[in-house]
Amino acid sequence: MGSLCLNGIRDSEMTKSLYKYKEFKFDKDGSIESSSLDYVIKPIQTSHFYLPTRNALNDPTEGVFRNALNSEIHSYLQGVYGIGERHELIGNIYDSAKDITQGLDTSGIFSLTGNHTDELMWAHYADSHKGIVIEYDLDLLTRFVPKNHLHIFDVTYNENPPHLGMRNIPSRNVMQVMFGYKSPRWYYEEECRIVIDNIHGQMPHDYRAVKSITFGYRFPKDKRDGVIELVKGRVKQFYEVILDENSYNFRRVLYKRFKSEATESKVDVDWTYHLSGFSPDKRSALIDNIEGILKLDPHYSELTLAEKSTVVSGKVAVQYEVSHKSMDIQISAKYHKVMVDMAI
Repeated sequence: MGSLCLNGIRDSEMTKSLYKYKEFKFDKDGSIESSSLDYVIKPIQTSHFYLPTRNALNDPTEGVFRNALNSEIHSYLQGVYGIGERHELIGNIYDSAKDITQGLDTSGIFSLTGNHTDELMWAHYADSHKGIVIEYDLDLLTRFVPKNHLHIFDVTYNENPPHLGMRNIPSRNVMQVMFGYKSPRWYYEEECRIVIDNIHGQMPHDYRAVKSITFGYRFPKDKRDGVIELVKGRVKQFYEVILDENSYNFRRVLYKRFKSEATESKVDVDWTYHLSGFSPDKRSALIDNIEGILKLDPHYSELTLAEKSTVVSGKVAVQYEVSHKSMDIQISAKYHKVMVDMAI
């Protein structure tokens, strides 16, 4: 199995797409069950995803690891006995260790996979092939997550729980040690995890994050168009799973596709304080180029910087705020950065 995601940066050849299996149910009268409306349809309509804590997941061994922090700290401190401020040092180190392990029950976990046609996944997580699979763009899905809390990694499948010691404390792989290991019996899931340390629950995403929906092999054919009608404002591609004749192989094929409607943000910028040091013609061309970029971002809010880059030669650094307006709690003042070529 190739790497799906590693420390928040995907392999250069890796697809942007990751998948979430969801069950989908109907009431006896044929209407969509309230749980499916609340936990499948509404999050798509309002552009958010939900990260439960480890205790809400189906594996009771979530977050199991060999905690050697206290014993290693104790051994380490024996070697610095002569330090005058030893008591303060002890307190700081133990507080750091405590903060790390407290995140076990307050961090949110969102599980994804790179495989959208696995028969076991369809059976276990999509109501015996009667559910759906949601395809996400990983970058757009995590766009509004605070980056200093965001951890993305592949799950490692191992016979024994991992070891967490002092060597892990200064590293971002602490979350991966605590949440990135499972028994080999789960190997078929090919799981990639989004973990947000010390934050759980509802999290907004860029509404373009949902790339497609795939209907399971047993999803009622007469119910598909009704589901499509509810989400086609956010989702433009729909697939169905079919079974190849005389085989055990499932594959997905296109069911319906809708044309994406161009959505432009309103861009009203006072350029007085931006793009200094350029000739009038060059500045005008850059303004047109940058405004074109801003208009194409549906979450654009306000331009904060547009100046010649001091880091990348021949580029203009552009920074602007984006906001999420589809939820009761709005996210604003989230910065997005792009580099624009000066040679236009």
